[in-house]
Amino acid sequence: VEYILTVRFLRWAWLIAVAGSYLHVVTLNAYLTDNSVGASILPTAWTDLIDTAPGIAAVLRLVLAGASGWVGVRPERVIDPMTQLAALALPGLAVVTLGFSRSGGPQQLLGFLAGSVHAVAMAVWFGGLVLLSRVVLSGPGEEVLVHAVRGYSRISTVAILATVLSGGVQLFRLDGNQLFDNAH
Repeated sequence: VEYILTVRFLRWAWLIAVAGSYLHVVTLNAYLTDNSVGASILPTAWTDLIDTAPGIAAVLRLVLAGASGWVGVRPERVIDPMTQLAALALPGLAVVTLGFSRSGGPQQLLGFLAGSVHAVAMAVWFGGLVLLSRVVLSGPGEEVLVHAVRGYSRISTVAILATVLSGGVQLFRLDGNQLFDNAH
């Protein structure tokens, strides 16, 4: 977090997350209410979203993504022991809400759990990879690069395994043994 490149990267990532979450809420509202996207832009038009689990999750994701700006403004909160839990929980919970997008079908609780694990593991793997490539490779010093790559390699294997396994659970839960017999 000492590098200005890291701070800039995290701020852009936060802005993109908030903009993407907002766009998702607007388009989900338009889809669920048969309104136009233009009629769904204002938050006052989102009252029907709160009647559905995906709608609640989308609005909650937007709120949590916005609150994650607290970390984006001062990224050192992630390594400070006093604020570390909150700094990691805000974006982590925002990612967990993605688990509601595949909770339909049989065994909905399993769908939520597998979807949440899938989203968090993928966010750790892909987000770490992007952070490593955009920030660490551009930063000064070979020693920092070696430590960052070693640290990332320890968590990336677990993250990709969790992604594949939870994706397999979702695939079996949603499609069963009819993988090639349906449109999914």
